[in-house]
Amino acid sequence: MAAIRSASSVILVREMNPTNENLLQIYTIVRPDTMRFLPGFTVFPGGASEEDDHRPEWDDIVLSEMNQHPLLSELANSEWDVMDQPSKKKNQASVITAIREVFEETGALIGQHTSSDSPYADPQRLISYRQALLNQEMTFLDMIKALRIKLDIQQICYAGRRLTPPFSPIRFNTTFFVTTVPAQTQMLPSPTEVTADAWLEPSLASGLWERKEILCAPPTRECFTALAQLTDQKRLLQKLWQN
Repeated sequence: MAAIRSASSVILVREMNPTNENLLQIYTIVRPDTMRFLPGFTVFPGGASEEDDHRPEWDDIVLSEMNQHPLLSELANSEWDVMDQPSKKKNQASVITAIREVFEETGALIGQHTSSDSPYADPQRLISYRQALLNQEMTFLDMIKALRIKLDIQQICYAGRRLTPPFSPIRFNTTFFVTTVPAQTQMLPSPTEVTADAWLEPSLASGLWERKEILCAPPTRECFTALAQLTDQKRLLQKLWQN
């Protein structure tokens, strides 16, 4: 049986036209066919945890504890559950993994505290940092320290956890999160980790999978379905942004 690694995946949400009944769009990426795990699949940004995500120095940078969003609690009820409850330290490390992976794959830096000098900085200004990370010339912690940023992880809400089934040759214990990004945020997907990206309404994403126009793992489909079925998407946006 394959060893199980910890990982994080992030549902990035933005608001469309406020007069539209279906307010949400979610950000999806397509993994390159060369990837060992889920090649060619449509996924949310994310990836495996790294040792630096667990360093004690993060305690001085993280200003809050992780939230759980009740509107996505149904994601915890499936055969993909991991029954053990992670500790506070593991929760924090999972969010750090989530923030780092979103930055590496999309160029967007989520979770910045509102008192930061440049919240939601233009990804173009951060390209050199991302390249340094990918080249292993610096760590994500080094970058956050250099930018003098504090992280408010209450902006990034727990949505559920899934365990890759035993028959998979590569297995992950993945924590799913949901957070919002401003509509004007420019996404700059990494050419080595992303072959295509798109902002999609959850119902459209679900329909693409049903028509077999995209490949999706079961947890991703669950997220599409859960968000598409929400009867009060405005409430979700208000809840996420009030933090």
